[in-house]
Amino acid sequence: MEKLQVHDLYINDLEIEKFAGMIKDNNRCYKFYWLESLLTLLAAGKKKITFLEAVTEMIILSWYTVTYYHLSMGSNLSGLQQEDALEKAIKTLQSVAGLDENAESEIIRKAIQDNIHDKTLKKAFKFPPFNSCVWSPTV
Repeated sequence: MEKLQVHDLYINDLEIEKFAGMIKDNNRCYKFYWLESLLTLLAAGKKKITFLEAVTEMIILSWYTVTYYHLSMGSNLSGLQQEDALEKAIKTLQSVAGLDENAESEIIRKAIQDNIHDKTLKKAFKFPPFNSCVWSPTV
């Protein structure tokens, strides 16, 4: 694995207290998949990350959690079986693309690309226009 290279221009303006507060409450585990997806894409050399790329990585990273282990990412407040949006997107993709629980990451990535315009999948993903959400880290 390649080491993170910090350039002289690196400025750490992350508000650590707010960041720590965000990940402190782990009732919604999607946050950890979101963070890992961004780190994975950055480690792969991505300079700009689209919403679709981030969500694709989140789905790949959490695939087995939902499909194999059947762990819920939603909250169970007062007995409500509330399904998390990431969990719903995974289950919808699995159904639309006919993927099994042991699907490899490249198969999942291709299934998303091949079915991205499927009405049911778009609704489950709640996608904005794909190119309107681009995150570019300042490095």
